[in-house]
Amino acid sequence: MKVRFKFHARASDGERRHVIDTLAAGAERLFPDDDDPELASMYVTDLSGEDAAGALSALRRAEAIEFAEPEPPRHLP
Repeated sequence: MKVRFKFHARASDGERRHVIDTLAAGAERLFPDDDDPELASMYVTDLSGEDAAGALSALRRAEAIEFAEPEPPRHLP
């Protein structure tokens, strides 16, 4: 499942790296070319596997995370 998440503004670079390294490996910025601090703190990652729901719960509990939610499905023609 693809998951979008956003770091709190107060999250340090070290906290952000820790979350990505331990809970969201392979995460990428949702808006990689944007310098706006709000948009630059939004990421997307793939939490596939048997315990995707548990991984999402752990991401939501991380103190550095403002929100984490499954990416809505796309229904393109």
